[in-house]
Parts: sequence; structure tokens; C-alpha cells
Amino acid sequence: MYMDRENVDRSNELWKLVDQRDDIQLHNEYFRPGGESFISTAAIKSCLQTIIYLSYFEDVGHKYILLQGQRLINIKRPSGRASLFWAVFAAGSNCFLLNENESFNIGEVNIQEHWKKTCRRLLEYLVDQTDEDQLQDGTPIINLILLSGKKYELGHNFRNLFGEFIDQIGQERRSKTHVQLICPYSEETSIDVAIR
Repeated sequence: MYMDRENVDRSNELWKLVDQRDDIQLHNEYFRPGGESFISTAAIKSCLQTIIYLSYFEDVGHKYILLQGQRLINIKRPSGRASLFWAVFAAGSNCFLLNENESFNIGEVNIQEHWKKTCRRLLEYLVDQTDEDQLQDGTPIINLILLSGKKYELGHNFRNLFGEFIDQIGQERRSKTHVQLICPYSEETSIDVAIR
């Protein structure tokens, strides 16, 4: 996927704010009325997918990750997390260096607590994009809403992301198949995630 310098710079800045979990600046730069044109849906999805992988690696205690091209990154450092973001943006779950006949599977998807508010901020954008149903790796957006918290609040701005997602289906603005998608890692539906 080709990106001009301006889009690369915007995506870099987006990831930097996500990585810093600076929700106010993220809102002011990208999510204020009219600011949506400054971000790409692909970058938002890559941020979310990166957060999923970071949450997994943090949970299992990995500090170093080996990416395609024999690139060893330290996910405890901002530069390592930025490298992971760009690797995910370029190759999705295929960004990791695996042995032959080995596949990447994180199992049950979880979001670490310190990422949840930022996740909800990013998911707010995807809820408004009613044709969007899953990330690049196939993780259903509805599952991420359930995992990161159904409601988002920033200042006086309050949104029930889960309620809006379901209402969009009832209003036929979003396909009901969006709640029937299965997680590629755990094979969970949104009902399975809601129960756990």
C-alpha cells in the first residue's frame, strides 16, 4: 500500500498519541468535528490491532518480539511499539517471524487495562463508519467494544458505543452480520465475549 509523506506523518503522529494514551490531544488533532479527514481507517485499525498484540505480549511477559526480516524490537520502548505499529500496518498478523508451518495465534483476545480508554476512543471512530466490521486480521469490532468497555467519555462527550452499534443494526445502517463474526484467534462470537 502506497502512502504519501503527509499520510505517513499523520499516521506516525496518530500512533504517537495512541502510544502516549493522550486521549485529549488525540481528540483535538483527529476526532474533533472535521478532523476525521486527517486520519485513515486503515491507520485506526492498525492502531487497534497493535494494541491487541501489545496486550497479548504484555500478558505473557514478552519484552522482545521478532518481526519479519529478522528485526528484533523491544516493545517496552516507544520506538519498538512504533515499529510494531508499522509492521502491523504493512502486513497485519503476518508481520511476525515464525518457524515454517507455524501460525500466529494469541488465543483469547484481551485488552490490557491501560489501553482500554484509548481503544474506546479509536472504536468510536469505527462505530461511525457503519461499513466497518473487523480489523485487518479479522477481529470483530463488536468484540473489541465489549472487551474495552461499552461506553466512552471524554469531558462532556459521552457515547454508548455498544448501544450505538446495535442501534445501527436495528436502523439497517449496519449489517447484522457484524455481530455474527467470529474471532480468528479464539473462535469467539460477540455473545461468547459478552459472557466471559
